[in-house]
Amino acid sequence: MINLFKNRNFLLLIFGRLITNIGDSIYFVAAMWFVFELGQSSFYTGLAGFLILLPQSFQFLVGPLIERWDKKKILTLTQGVQAILLLIVSIMITYDLLTIYIFLLLIFIISVTNQISEPAEFAIIPEILPQNDLLKGNSILAFAYQGADLSFNALAGVLIALVGVNILFYVDTLTFIIGCLLFLGLNVSNENIKREINHPKDRVYFRELKDGFRYVLGFPLSPFILGIVVVNFVIGAMMANLPAYADWRGGPEVYGLFLTALFGGNLVGALTSSFLGRFPIGKLMIASYLLTFIFWISSVSTPNNLISILLFGASWIPIGATGVLMMTAIQTIVPTNFLARIMAVITSIATSLMPLGSILGGLIGTKFSQSIVFIMLGICFLFVSVTYFINPSSRNASLSSK
Repeated sequence: MINLFKNRNFLLLIFGRLITNIGDSIYFVAAMWFVFELGQSSFYTGLAGFLILLPQSFQFLVGPLIERWDKKKILTLTQGVQAILLLIVSIMITYDLLTIYIFLLLIFIISVTNQISEPAEFAIIPEILPQNDLLKGNSILAFAYQGADLSFNALAGVLIALVGVNILFYVDTLTFIIGCLLFLGLNVSNENIKREINHPKDRVYFRELKDGFRYVLGFPLSPFILGIVVVNFVIGAMMANLPAYADWRGGPEVYGLFLTALFGGNLVGALTSSFLGRFPIGKLMIASYLLTFIFWISSVSTPNNLISILLFGASWIPIGATGVLMMTAIQTIVPTNFLARIMAVITSIATSLMPLGSILGGLIGTKFSQSIVFIMLGICFLFVSVTYFINPSSRNASLSSK
């Protein structure tokens, strides 16, 4: 563990990710609440969620390209672009020029930029860490990721009430500038890039896309992808309704606390992943989604906000743990030169129903009470657990059996 912190590239990646995640956390809370304030309906937050999540479904298109491109340049350029876009948002709000439709368009462009940077960040980790440090490295990065969200989601909710969203967008701009400069300091070999760049033809690109999908279909953990698709549908619908749900329970401060509980639960789960790695992944997935269902329904059922927030956070602990384990399994099983495209394909498949969940969730939120909507979403976690249980290939799956 100590050796990881002596790795200069790993430290730059951690701090770069930490700073940009602070920006992401503030941006997401401010953006979703700003849309809710402008539209005064869960439909508009659902539409915003749809535009944020839709590019994830097409992330597989950039996977083969990222393997050819300089990952360091990808990370620095994408952070710089996001800084510029957020500065535009801030200036337009300052001069009262920003309408909900222009804002939704800018949200979409920022999300597209994110889908380029995420596979690059994932693929660069094995290039700076040896294989035996991947699990520890991913756990630390997950801790940095969830730690930023844990701290700044709650803070963002409070700051919205105190200073307004415009100041927060200016702060966002600064965080992405700092992240850009940190990623600029990475020192990564371009050996793989030089080899790939000799074959930039379209037919090679589409062949690599096809190879990526073929590899995923035969992937040892592919039985879990269908369940993850369902769960991501639920997450999309939940995020669309969370501003209205939090407003029903209290206001922007409560919204920030629910998001803090969400990422706090993921953080605790990430920290337990090293311990849980010794157990069969199939049984862990079954138990994880069952526990998530129990905590989720209990959270909705209690009228006390503090208890509800704590139970909501507890529902995300199992998901956080299994998420890190799945990530490490992918990095261990998949060859390094395939990682970007395979991760992009898996992400695209897993999140394919997230935009649909967001837009439908927003529409459902206008027809039913928020408590009913959240109970319906909780039942979906039970459905996934039962699906994994009755399928022998998922029930008996193990990381050691790869």
